[in-house]
Amino acid sequence: MKEFAFGTEPPGSGRICVVGAGFMGCVIATLYAHHGYDAVICDSNQTMLDTYVERARPIAAGLVENSDASEAMLAGVTLEPDLASAVEGAFLVHEAVQESLEVKQALFAELDRICPENMVLATNTSSFLISDIAAQMTRKERMMGIHYVTPGHIVPVIELIHAADTPAELVAWSRKLVQNIEHVGVAILERPGFLVNRIQFAMLTEIYRLMDEGLVSRSP
Repeated sequence: MKEFAFGTEPPGSGRICVVGAGFMGCVIATLYAHHGYDAVICDSNQTMLDTYVERARPIAAGLVENSDASEAMLAGVTLEPDLASAVEGAFLVHEAVQESLEVKQALFAELDRICPENMVLATNTSSFLISDIAAQMTRKERMMGIHYVTPGHIVPVIELIHAADTPAELVAWSRKLVQNIEHVGVAILERPGFLVNRIQFAMLTEIYRLMDEGLVSRSP
């Protein structure tokens, strides 16, 4: 793997592009902005960009006590509908679009084409294998899953999903990045459901089994 232009560790500041202005995109961009990064949100839907600040206020309120500082932080997030312009100068592109494999594959193929080879590309997918998303990429070694557990501004755990051939250097780089935003990264080799979802599903299954057996009640 070629050494990143910013060294073996991610910078403590700089431009990060978040693609997708839905709820998780808002959370991710706001967290990056809160920790001193120059956050850019890219979405082809102008309405999603126009409503970012309004939708991100409750998120920012949980991060910054001072309302003036909160508003200044949100105002500092760049809103850009054009993908090529949004990724320009970034050291990381973090995808948070709809959970569609076809959409994600097409996006990462385009990102792989237009982004410099030393730019890290990350997905926030909660279900798809990293290797499947990267199927149409030519430089798959810079692809990483950095999955914020919902709600990402409250839950401090981030899943670091990697494929079998993902360089260990990129996993370590990603772990340091999430440390920079005061989160804990848990690395896991790609598997359906990853880690948190599988644990949650197992817990829910057991809870429903206990209720079916009459050992516990839905009532308090």
